[in-house]
Amino acid sequence: MKIEDLTSEQLEQAKKLETAEEAMAFIGENGIELSDEDLEKVSGGGNAFACFFGFHPGGTPTGNTKDTVLPGTFTRVTMREYVCNDCGGTYWIQ
Repeated sequence: MKIEDLTSEQLEQAKKLETAEEAMAFIGENGIELSDEDLEKVSGGGNAFACFFGFHPGGTPTGNTKDTVLPGTFTRVTMREYVCNDCGGTYWIQ
C-alpha cells in the first residue's frame, strides 16, 4: 500500500502518532511500502514522520497564491503556499 491509498480513518490515526516508533509500527501494521529515503525520513523522529504523512505542524507563508475550484463544486477558492518549518517542503492550504 502507498501513502496515497490510506483511508480517511487511517489518516486520522496517523495524525495521532507521537513518536518515530509509533510511526514505524503504524507503517508495518498497515503494510505501507516505503523507499529507503522515505524510511529514513519517517524513522528520524521529531516531526519528520508527521511531514511524511502530510501533516505539517507549522509553516511560513511564501506569498504565492493560486485560485482553484473545489472538487465536485463550482466554488472557487484562493489557496496559499507555505513552506514547512520542519521538512522544508511546500504545501497549499485554503
